Amino acid sequence: MNAIQEPTRRLFIGLFPDPVVRAAIEAHRKTWSWPTGVRLTNAARIHMTLHFLGEVEHSRESLLADRLADVRMRRMTLSIRKPEAWRNPIAVLMLDENEELCALHEDIVRQVERAGLAVPPERWVPHLTIARRTRGAVPPTAMTPIAWQVNDFVLVCSQTTYPARYEFIARYPAQG
Repeated sequence: MNAIQEPTRRLFIGLFPDPVVRAAIEAHRKTWSWPTGVRLTNAARIHMTLHFLGEVEHSRESLLADRLADVRMRRMTLSIRKPEAWRNPIAVLMLDENEELCALHEDIVRQVERAGLAVPPERWVPHLTIARRTRGAVPPTAMTPIAWQVNDFVLVCSQTTYPARYEFIARYPAQG
């Protein structure tokens, strides 16, 4: 007899830019030379992944949401300033190093582990993906820095079936 498998959802924890920052990213994307067939990321879906969780059982999802409430996030200003074309092939925007962002990531990882979820060994590289299928894309040689005021992080369900969308499960505001 087979055990009934608990339903899962595809989850991640991320930071989402406000409309002003998204508009600045949109303006920046117009400075790239894009190949035919490029897939620009929908502006409303541009985000920075703090931790990708993959398929998570519903019972663990509520435990995770509770654990994430223990994360002590401070408001921070991030600086987006370097466009890059990666070989996988995606186009990204890189950020200046930021101690508060690294501390937030580490605190989130601790809570993910406390919720009993696996943390992959790969090194986390903070970035925003702005396009896919970018083989041959040429980024601009310089970029006007974009200041991004971050006031919260979000637990998100990524719906991959048509129409693909993000469902915000819980929002965690900064405490100071």
